[in-house]
Amino acid sequence: MTLARTGEVSRGSRSLSFFIVPLRVPPYLSPLSNGIFIHRLENKIGTWSVPTAEISIQNNKAWRIGTVPDGVKAIVPMLNITRLHSAIHSVSSMQRCLSIACSYATVCAVNGGTTLLPLHVASLADVNLLYRALVHLTSSTVLARVKRVRRG
Repeated sequence: MTLARTGEVSRGSRSLSFFIVPLRVPPYLSPLSNGIFIHRLENKIGTWSVPTAEISIQNNKAWRIGTVPDGVKAIVPMLNITRLHSAIHSVSSMQRCLSIACSYATVCAVNGGTTLLPLHVASLADVNLLYRALVHLTSSTVLARVKRVRRG
């Protein structure tokens, strides 16, 4: 999915259209056989499984989705979905780290015993509270988005 200028430069974002561009086109089976050239991958926070790159697209097959001036309007829902995915992924990673830390706290030996240090317990409690707050914030954001989509 990409935005490409199909109108005059002077119209700014109103001259952008939304396109679906396949990476490969038959009969070529190379990973980027549709005139897509990757200049560099961006180093970003969040959804690493969905890479963002600086690319050039030349002489390729693509399909326009929607009308010419509505490119930005068409791609915004896709951007919102990736933002929600990034938030959910971040909170779930925090939960995993918290689980590992709590599990380790039950088996680590301090001064020859298995007693937890009060400072360690307080730190785990602080992280647990932050995690729960972020779960509520993320869940509320997802719920608000779902309700907005249903309303149209």
